[in-house]
Amino acid sequence: MTISPDPVSNGLSVQNAAEVTAYGMGLDVAFQVTDRLNIRLDSLFVRSSFDEFRFIDASRPILGIIDLSGNDLPQSPSYKITGGISYNIPMGSNEPSFHLQATTTDEFHTSQFNLDEMAAHSSTVVDASVGYDMANNFMVSL
Repeated sequence: MTISPDPVSNGLSVQNAAEVTAYGMGLDVAFQVTDRLNIRLDSLFVRSSFDEFRFIDASRPILGIIDLSGNDLPQSPSYKITGGISYNIPMGSNEPSFHLQATTTDEFHTSQFNLDEMAAHSSTVVDASVGYDMANNFMVSL
């Protein structure tokens, strides 16, 4: 199923592909290295494509039926990998903590047409935070 802008109704158009193949594998691993240190790795690998998809673009009806068979499904990167590390420092009933995480995502197409100029580029995002967990189940984090 794809959702596309519909210039006739000024809304969205939903069209179903006749056949799609999608398969993948995910792996999530966490290591409690010590009582203070935790390391995590999450990964997802996916392959998805239209096996059979004939599409009529409402914004360009003059093109007639467009065969998009073999194109990748939109919004479907082939991989996404996240790694993180957390460190807690027990201090009586309070506990400061430090977290670092990085996520890398492969490029992916943003529409069923698989146009390179409209693709989302691969990216890596790094997040860091410092937290303070107080005994009364109240936590402050930056």
